[in-house]
Amino acid sequence: KFKTVGPGTSELKFSNTGLIAPNGITHYQVVTINGKVVTTLNPNHVVVSFNPDKLSVHEGETKHCMITLDNVSNLYGFAADLHFNPKLVKVTSLKEGPFLNRQGNDQTSFVYRIDSVSGKVVIGITRLGDTTGVSAFANAELCTINFEGKAHGNDSLYLRNVGLIAPN
Repeated sequence: KFKTVGPGTSELKFSNTGLIAPNGITHYQVVTINGKVVTTLNPNHVVVSFNPDKLSVHEGETKHCMITLDNVSNLYGFAADLHFNPKLVKVTSLKEGPFLNRQGNDQTSFVYRIDSVSGKVVIGITRLGDTTGVSAFANAELCTINFEGKAHGNDSLYLRNVGLIAPN
């Protein structure tokens, strides 16, 4: 979902967001505040967001958008469906960020599938092996999505079915 906030800009939104705690707890409050997902799973609130949080494109223009986390602890894996308007943008590639692999020091599996017809990218990132999760206070970069504008306009990017998974 998105809300136009002025000429050439839009707000990016999340929906159907879920977190799974190490003890299996999945029932907790999840709210959206200023386009960011906030949960009461822990007292510091995990925040999943886009950076930048507004996207405007022109035909042939290349744009980049990161999915980042704030106040996350013991994260082992991430999954989400990214939705976009296939008439306005084309997703050209995704690149794993340095957070889950600890700047390349740990093994991870990063997979994605782009469906350009329906405007959806399925994203999955997980740490590998018998290891702990990772933690960060702010700006933990999960991945970067690269777009190419197909027409001038404001895209309606949003994440659905978001899952943050702890080890065990």
